[in-house]
Amino acid sequence: MNQEMRKNKEIAEFCGWVRIKEFTIEDSPVSTSHKYLAGYHPIYHSPLQFNYETPIPNYVSDLNAMHKAEETLDGYLMLYYSENLMYALNTGGGSYLHIHAPANARADAFLKTIRDFKKSKR
Repeated sequence: MNQEMRKNKEIAEFCGWVRIKEFTIEDSPVSTSHKYLAGYHPIYHSPLQFNYETPIPNYVSDLNAMHKAEETLDGYLMLYYSENLMYALNTGGGSYLHIHAPANARADAFLKTIRDFKKSKR
């Protein structure tokens, strides 16, 4: 599992995805393979579909997926995330450039936010 997949998995788990596994698709003519992560999310699946894995969003490169992830943050976490995003972009506290941040910068700030949150709960 590469670094991008690990980041996607950690964000997906925070967003409610469970039973995340790595899958490989083999391309027969060229013998190249493509790896992806898939899992189960109770909002997107009914209980009868618990054995059905769906590819998780690619948070690191998909801005729409990161917007969905940001919706899982509330109050203090959203403020802390915004601060982390400003520092990740080196904009400091007085700039609004973070609203144009790419998905990978948002993913890094999101991961810092949820990792710090998990540490504070211990």
